[in-house]
Amino acid sequence: MPKIVTRWEELALEAGKVFTPNTPIDERSLFSGRMSQVRRVVDVVNQKGQHAIIYGERGVGKTSLANVLSQYLSRPGFSVLAPRVNCDGGDNFGRIWNKVFDQITLTSRVPSIGFTGGEAIETSSSRALLGRGTPTPDSVRRALTTLSEQALPTLIIDECDRH
Repeated sequence: MPKIVTRWEELALEAGKVFTPNTPIDERSLFSGRMSQVRRVVDVVNQKGQHAIIYGERGVGKTSLANVLSQYLSRPGFSVLAPRVNCDGGDNFGRIWNKVFDQITLTSRVPSIGFTGGEAIETSSSRALLGRGTPTPDSVRRALTTLSEQALPTLIIDECDRH
């Protein structure tokens, strides 16, 4: 005999699809409250040479804050690079930075071959900015300096405590 699903059971299933309290928020319109934390991070990021680190207990909204941060930093005519990587137990300094730079795609205009005078768009990973071999603090600094000439790098490195 087939089970009869009541309207309440259907609604409960639908609510479960919409209400996801354990999933980080990734849209500014869904992020509410916490404006003092957003303001503090934006103030730090907008100061040359300053860096923000968001830390705290699990489940308090760090990832949600990081996810919407680039939306608060963007402004017309200015690009924000916001790669997001999750660390895992096998990561070290070099692997984390390789993950970050793999998330950033560089685009450039290249003249087309021939007499048409057109341009082609080429894309590449920014990982090449790190140079050959294992990334070092100095190669990361140089790569970030190069990226910051055209955009504001806002790097999100999540779950650093996983070992």
